[in-house]
Amino acid sequence: MKQEDIKSYLDNPQFIEAVILGELYKIDNKIQVGKFNKFAKEFNLDKQNKQGVEELLSFIHNDEDLVEIYNSATLGNIDTQTLKELNQQEANSAFNTISSYVIDNTEVLANNREFNKIQREGAYLHHLIDGLHRNLRDELDSLKVTNYIDKEFKVTFPNGNKEMILCLADWHIGALVNNVETGGYDFNMFKERLNEVINQAIAKIKEKGITKVHVYHIGDIIEHINMRNVNQAFEAEFPATEQIAKGIRVLVEALNTLADTGIAITFGLVGGNHDRFQGNKNDKIYNDNIGYLVLDNLFFVQELGGLRENITLLDNRNDTYNLYDQVAGKKVKVVHGDHEGKKTDVKIPKHIKNEAIDYLIMGHIHTTRIIQEDYSRFHVYVGSTMGANNYSAENNLPTTSPSQMFLVIDPEQDSPEFQPVFL
Repeated sequence: MKQEDIKSYLDNPQFIEAVILGELYKIDNKIQVGKFNKFAKEFNLDKQNKQGVEELLSFIHNDEDLVEIYNSATLGNIDTQTLKELNQQEANSAFNTISSYVIDNTEVLANNREFNKIQREGAYLHHLIDGLHRNLRDELDSLKVTNYIDKEFKVTFPNGNKEMILCLADWHIGALVNNVETGGYDFNMFKERLNEVINQAIAKIKEKGITKVHVYHIGDIIEHINMRNVNQAFEAEFPATEQIAKGIRVLVEALNTLADTGIAITFGLVGGNHDRFQGNKNDKIYNDNIGYLVLDNLFFVQELGGLRENITLLDNRNDTYNLYDQVAGKKVKVVHGDHEGKKTDVKIPKHIKNEAIDYLIMGHIHTTRIIQEDYSRFHVYVGSTMGANNYSAENNLPTTSPSQMFLVIDPEQDSPEFQPVFL
C-alpha cells in the first residue's frame, strides 16, 4: 500500500488491529494474545483476551477490506513499524495546529474504541447475511452450468419395504488440513468423498430394494472460524458466507441426485458447535445457529422449485439442536453430540421424554462408534469427511480415516444393518 493510502486509515482501530494480527501471524505462524496486547498498548488500543482476539479475527475475516489488509501484513507489505513512523509524522504535523485538542484526545480515543467494538460486534451478523446472499446467488446460478455431485446414478429398484438412513456429518466445508496420514482436506477433496458416499448409498438402495431414504446432516456443515483456536483461525479456504452458500448448494445437489432415483427422500439437520454464531459456547444464544440459516434457505429453494417434488424437509427450525423422525417403525433422534458426557456408554435414557428412542445418532468426534444399549437400541457416532485434523493430532486423539455412514432398517425384523463408508 502507498503511504498516502495508509495515512487515511490511521484513525481506524480495526485497520491497525488487522495489521497487528497479520504481522504476528507472519512472524510466528500463530497469534499470541500477549504479543497482540503489547502492540495494542503501543497504539493505544484496548487489550484483548483470547476470546476478544478470536472475535477480531472473525470480524476481519468477514470484511473484504480488512482481510485484504490482514493478508498484506502476513506478506510483509505493511507492518507496525510503518504505522508507528506514519503516526509520528502525523502527530508532529498536527501538534502545531491542534495542540489544544491533545488534552481531550485520550478520552475521545477511548470513546471511539468502545464505539468501534460495539459496531464490530453488531456488524458481524449483517456481514454474514449480506455475504451469504451474494455467495448463494453465485452458487445456485452456477448449478445451471456445472455440478458438484456426479449424475451417473440412474438405477431401477425391486419391490421392498426397507428404509435407509444416510448419515452425513462434520463436513467442515472451508477447512484446510495438511495430514499425510489421512490425505489432508480441502473443498475439492470433500466433493470427491461425498460423491463416493452418494455412489455407495445408491448401490445399496438398489441391492436392498429400499423404498425410502432419510438423509440427516448431523452438524458442523461449515468450518466457520470462530470455533478454531487463534493459531488455526485462518486455516480456512474461504469466508464463512461462502462456506454456508457452498454447503446449501451441495445439499441441494445431493438431495436432488438421490431423489432422481424415484424414491421418497426425507431430509433433516441439526446444528453443530462449528455452526454456531458465537465462538464462546458460554455466550451462545439458543438456536442462534447456522443450521437454521441452511434449513431456512432450503425451504426457500424448495418454494422456488429447486428441490425435486419427492423430497420432504423436516422442519425443526424452532430447535435446530434436536431432530426426531420415524424410520421403518423405529423412533430416531439426531443430535450433534457435543454435549454428550464421556463417562458412560449409556446415552439414550436422558434423551427420552414422552416416548422411547430406538436409535440415537450423533457426530462431532470424527470417528465411527456403534454401541448397543438396552434391548436392541443403539447409539451411533458418525465419522467426518475430514477425518483426523490438526486438533486431533495436537490432543493425541485417534488418527481416524474420513468416513460417513448409512443404516438399513427392515420393519419386519430387529436387525439393523450399519455400514460405515470409509473414504
